[in-house]
Amino acid sequence: MSHPIGWRTLPTRARLAAARRLRGVSIDLDALAATVASLTPGPRILEIGCGKGSLALALLRALPPGFEYLGVDPGESPGRRFATARRLGDLPDGAVTFRRLRSAELLPAEAGRFDLVLLVDVLHHAPDDERRPVLRDAARLVAPGGLVVVVDWARGRSWADPWCLLTCRWIPRDEHARFLDRAEFDDMLGAELGELKPVITTGVPPRRNNVLSVRRRN
Repeated sequence: MSHPIGWRTLPTRARLAAARRLRGVSIDLDALAATVASLTPGPRILEIGCGKGSLALALLRALPPGFEYLGVDPGESPGRRFATARRLGDLPDGAVTFRRLRSAELLPAEAGRFDLVLLVDVLHHAPDDERRPVLRDAARLVAPGGLVVVVDWARGRSWADPWCLLTCRWIPRDEHARFLDRAEFDDMLGAELGELKPVITTGVPPRRNNVLSVRRRN
């Protein structure tokens, strides 16, 4: 049965705002972008698993002019939310590009090119046999002195766990989404990013389950 009022009948700006509020239940992307900006990264930024470009929207508002952002994702039409916002004229200028591909396809040509490599809410969507390889890709793609930032939901005893798992499986239609617990998260990063120096591990509002780990290549 169809409904006279639904998601696709909303005006475009209203859909963007609603999507932002829904994502904000689990993670505040503006707060994350502010944290990234405080790290004063170099200008060449890569986001692995960029999805619809929601983090790129926040980064464009938080970072100073002059950066170059590349978002990659194997899914259909990466960056489409960002493109919609840009068409509406809601964004400042910035060099932002999206490409439909996997991080491994950037190698070896782009090895050591990026000052900042981001993986935000990627690990719980990646199949079990792809989590470690994508972290190894990040380690190869970051430049000397550059940063790798990994953010993911660490499974715990929060009431928000089932809500976030439901939204991860329903909204992107990813029935295989699986959260790591904190020990799994720490062990995996230690094993695959061990050659990078830990800088900081903290949380991202509004939920303490959002773990942010920053590592630097010497």
